[in-house]
Amino acid sequence: MEFLEQTKEQILPHYVIIAIDASTKPETNLESSREAPGITETISAMTDIQLHRFNATTHGLIEKWQEDYTAMTAKMMGVEVQTYLINISLSDLAVDDETRHRFLNDIPTSFTLDEAQVDALIEEGEANC
Repeated sequence: MEFLEQTKEQILPHYVIIAIDASTKPETNLESSREAPGITETISAMTDIQLHRFNATTHGLIEKWQEDYTAMTAKMMGVEVQTYLINISLSDLAVDDETRHRFLNDIPTSFTLDEAQVDALIEEGEANC
């Protein structure tokens, strides 16, 4: 409702929401080893699960907001608004080279990436624009 009040003077007919999914699906040996996983592997697996759940929850909230905002603007202001959700995900990129795909997929979700990882992500993003 606050967003609606802030924008009532300038309701636009179209809104685009871009959601970027930075999660990856790194390959692990957890299920194929008899050895107990180390703390790093365990925390990584738990973090990945939480990130995927958070992404799904966020996506659901965005879809609900789209429905609510469209209904509110139509009812309260008589304005037909359309919202568009664009999902961008590394898993959706068309990477033909399996080695490169594996390299990109194994890049952790982290605030500290090395230069090669950053360069590879930028190149892939530019190639898929």
